[in-house]
Amino acid sequence: MLFEGDQVTAILDWDLASVSDPAVDVASLANWHGWQLLPQLANPELADRAEILRRSHPLQAVAFAYLHGWSEEELTIEAQRASERIINNAC
Repeated sequence: MLFEGDQVTAILDWDLASVSDPAVDVASLANWHGWQLLPQLANPELADRAEILRRSHPLQAVAFAYLHGWSEEELTIEAQRASERIINNAC
């Protein structure tokens, strides 16, 4: 990302960009470059949607494990990790 002062002026690497909800792009950028930049990356409505994606990430990891047939033991470990992250709000 290129900045001019506190404002994002350009994005050079589109590796994680998607053609769906722009909140996915914003969440990817914030996850990579730091969530403290969220207000600079998007308007408040889009930032709120990106934050929802951020907070759902631990549950997405559990769903990934389940859908990919991880063992019960691996799934339990992933669910415990997700629970800890949600409780500690460390998403």
